[in-house]
Amino acid sequence: MALGTINSGKYRYQVERKVGAGSFGQVFLAQRSVDGNVHTDNVALKFSNIRHEEDLAHEAGLAQEAASPNVVEVYKLIRTTEVRASTPDSLRRLGPALVMPAADFDLGHMLRTQHGRALDDELVRSWATDIARGVSHLHSVEMIHRDIKPRNILGFYDWGGAHPGGFVKVVLKLADFGSARRLPSQGAVLRRMWSKRPPPPPAEEFAMTAHTCTSWYRAPELIVVCSSVDHLDVSPEEGLHEYGLPVDVWSYGAVVYEMLAGKPLARAYSGAEMVVCLIGALGPCPDAGPDSPAYALEPAWQALVKSAQR
Repeated sequence: MALGTINSGKYRYQVERKVGAGSFGQVFLAQRSVDGNVHTDNVALKFSNIRHEEDLAHEAGLAQEAASPNVVEVYKLIRTTEVRASTPDSLRRLGPALVMPAADFDLGHMLRTQHGRALDDELVRSWATDIARGVSHLHSVEMIHRDIKPRNILGFYDWGGAHPGGFVKVVLKLADFGSARRLPSQGAVLRRMWSKRPPPPPAEEFAMTAHTCTSWYRAPELIVVCSSVDHLDVSPEEGLHEYGLPVDVWSYGAVVYEMLAGKPLARAYSGAEMVVCLIGALGPCPDAGPDSPAYALEPAWQALVKSAQR
């Protein structure tokens, strides 16, 4: 039994059932029809219960700018007023929504059903290529995702093709651009996180923040600053550094590691725990030298490594 109907412009959405939920809100499966026609297609409605319409419009705009075969398309934004005009109370309580194609699965759920078993090597090679193409395209248009993780990678069956290993052909696509940011123009790939200048005016709503990316997939340069902010005897000024496209590359590598190993690279929630996991999986951290990444030279990182190696 359908949960209700939402009308938005020429489209009519018959909301069928909830298929996902998280801190952002809820995702529902719906049938979409145009101008009252009988023909429908399945779509996903991503409702936000914590973000404003302008935030979702910003997210939709970034996804549309990054359009590619390995990035999930955002069809349109359903306004709060259109949702509130629906009949059932269960729908009227929801906020604005993004309309997207309905995925067959998300990679996070797929990995959980494996119960710690690694995926087939051929399958990982194919899926890793899909994700890499999505990340590469995103970076080619000077955009950084900032939250690449299995739950934000959606799978779509391609019944017209078969994987070489005998599996049904699947195309993986990057989703959820709520944390994505445009990089500075003219090809710049780094942006300062911390500054001694006064804070930006309220109009600058989409700054590059420290606490971004789910912790298990967070790059070392983000671990450093988050630990600085969390008072690891280091002030933000001492943790001053920049981050950019490499944080997406690290998260991508962590996802591929999880597919191959059957477990996350860093199942941890604090900077110290994460460094312990990284040392356990990747080996000891080399001593910081003049050619080391900027984060490795910072007091926060050195304190984390020292604590992890005790």
